[in-house]
Amino acid sequence: MLHGCVVKVGLDLDMFVGSAMVDMYAKNGGLEEAIKVFDCTPNQNAVVYGAMIAGFARLGNDPCPEIRIEAVRLFSDLLRMGVKLSRFTFKSVLEVCNLTNAVHCGRLIHAHVIFNGFQDDEFIANALINLYSQARSVSDSLRCFQMTPRQDVVTWTSMITAFVHDENFEKALGLFLEFLSVGKEPDQFTLSSVMNACAALSLPATCKQIHCYTVKSGLAQFTVCGNSQISMYRNIGDVEASKKTFELITCLDIFSWSAMILSYAVHGHEGEALVLLEKMKDCGVVINDNALLAVLIACSQQGLAEEGFRHYESMLSDYGCSPNTKHKACVVDLLGRVGKISEAEDFIMGSGSENDPILWHALLRACRIHGDKERGIKTGEKLMELEPFAVTSYVVLYNLYMGAGKISLAMKTRGLMRERGMSKEAGISWFMPD
Repeated sequence: MLHGCVVKVGLDLDMFVGSAMVDMYAKNGGLEEAIKVFDCTPNQNAVVYGAMIAGFARLGNDPCPEIRIEAVRLFSDLLRMGVKLSRFTFKSVLEVCNLTNAVHCGRLIHAHVIFNGFQDDEFIANALINLYSQARSVSDSLRCFQMTPRQDVVTWTSMITAFVHDENFEKALGLFLEFLSVGKEPDQFTLSSVMNACAALSLPATCKQIHCYTVKSGLAQFTVCGNSQISMYRNIGDVEASKKTFELITCLDIFSWSAMILSYAVHGHEGEALVLLEKMKDCGVVINDNALLAVLIACSQQGLAEEGFRHYESMLSDYGCSPNTKHKACVVDLLGRVGKISEAEDFIMGSGSENDPILWHALLRACRIHGDKERGIKTGEKLMELEPFAVTSYVVLYNLYMGAGKISLAMKTRGLMRERGMSKEAGISWFMPD
C-alpha cells in the first residue's frame, strides 16, 4: 500500500525513496519486489546498491545460492564504479559469502576490507571469523579475532563457535574462561556453543557447572540453551537430565523434539522415542529430517525393520523431506542388525548413493557382526576403492583377509600401505592407575 502511494505522488523514481523501498521489501522477505525496485531506480548510487546487497544477506536460507550470489556481482559493480564503500556494505556481502559458502570470494573481499581500513570493525570481524570457520581455517578465524580491538559478546561467541566447529573443544572452553575473566557476560548463543563443546568432551562435572551457570545467569529460559543442554546430557549418558531439560523448555521448537527423540534412541529407550514422535505429530509440529533421522536410529536400535522402512519411505511423501546419506546409512544399519545383509547391499546399490563410503561402512559393520566374511571382504575392497588414502580402509581389509585365511592378499594390502606412506596410528589410553 505504501509503495502504491509512492508511485501515485511520483516519488518512485527518487533515489533515496527507492533505496528505502529496497530495504523495506528485503527486510520483509520480498526479494523479487526488492530486485524490481532496484532495477527501476535511476542513478543508482552506493546507498541503493548497499540496500540491495543487504537484502540478499537478510533473507536467511530461503533463496538458492545461485540467486543470492547476485549480491557479489553487485559488489563487483560497485568496485568498478570506484565509489567508496561503507562498513555496512562489506558486512552484508561477507554474510552472503557465508550463506553461499563462497570462501574464495570472501577471501578476496577480506583484502578489500584491509585496503579500506575496516579490519577493526567488530561486525565485519564476526563475518570473517564465521567465513574462515566454514573453510575449516580456524587459524585465520583466530587471527581476525585477535586483530579486532573492540571484541563484543558476538565476536567472542563467533570465535568459540569456530573452535567447536573445528573440534578444538578444549580451546573453546579455554576461550570461554578467558571471556569470563575479562568481565564479559555471555548470551544464550555463547552458552549454547560452550555446551556443545562440553558435550563433545563428555565431561560430566563441567557439563553440570555450565548448567548451573546457565540457570544463575537467567539464560536457561532460552530455547537454544535448552536444546544444547539436551544434547549435552545425551552425550554423557544422562537421559533423565535430558528429559527434565526438555520438559522445562517453555517454547519447544523442532530441534527440541529432535534432540529428545535422539536422546531416547541412542540410550536404549526406543519405545519412548517413537511415542514422542507421535506426540510431536499431535502437537502439530512440522517434522523435519533431523527428527526422522532420530526415529530411524530408534528403529535400528530396536531392530524394527518394517517400522523403520515405513518411516523412511514416507519421508518424501508425508513430510516433504528428501533422504540424505545419514538416513540411508540408518536403513543399511537397520537391515544389517536383523541379519538382512543381502537386502542391505541391494538397498545401497539402488539408493543413488552407492559411492558414499558411509553406507559401505554400515554394511561392513553388519558383515562383521554376522560373520559374513566373503561379503565383508567385498565391502572392504569397495571401501579401499572409494577411500584410497584412508588408513582405516587398509587396516580393515587387512584384518578381513587375515580372518578369512587369505594371507597373500593381506600382505599385499600391507605392502600398498607402505608404498603410499601410510601407517596405523598407535593406540592410546587415558586410564590412570591408582
